[in-house]
Amino acid sequence: MPENMPEKTGALLFHGTAVLWQGAGVLLRAPSGGGKSDLAWRVIAAGGRLIGDDYVWLRGEGGRLYAMAAENIRGRMELRGVGILSVPTTAVAEIHAVIDLMADSSIERLPEARYATLAGVKLPLYGLDPFLAASAAKVAAIAEVCKNRRR
Repeated sequence: MPENMPEKTGALLFHGTAVLWQGAGVLLRAPSGGGKSDLAWRVIAAGGRLIGDDYVWLRGEGGRLYAMAAENIRGRMELRGVGILSVPTTAVAEIHAVIDLMADSSIERLPEARYATLAGVKLPLYGLDPFLAASAAKVAAIAEVCKNRRR
């Protein structure tokens, strides 16, 4: 696992939020105001850990994707209506899955396998409504499934 990923090492600055659930990293993608921080906060409250909020560095290495918080916002998270909070983070972690955040009506009940390719690494892609009560538990389930597949 890379120890650091400054821009000059070929890392890509990506608009997204990354969380860690029991050793499995998940990248949340959505436009601004799309629920990334809200869902990440609920994952953290359930026992997960923040990698980075809003912008993360991504780098592919050896067929694996790694994420690290952008330096100027590392350890901080914005919660709409609350403010900027200090949050313990994991410095660098492997990403095992990508989740696109969207309205529940846009999500298939039993979707076919989909994938996202980031920094040259192909990862499982899921869709979740970030504002549903079960979404944090679903992030944990996705993390577990994808981590176990990776072994």
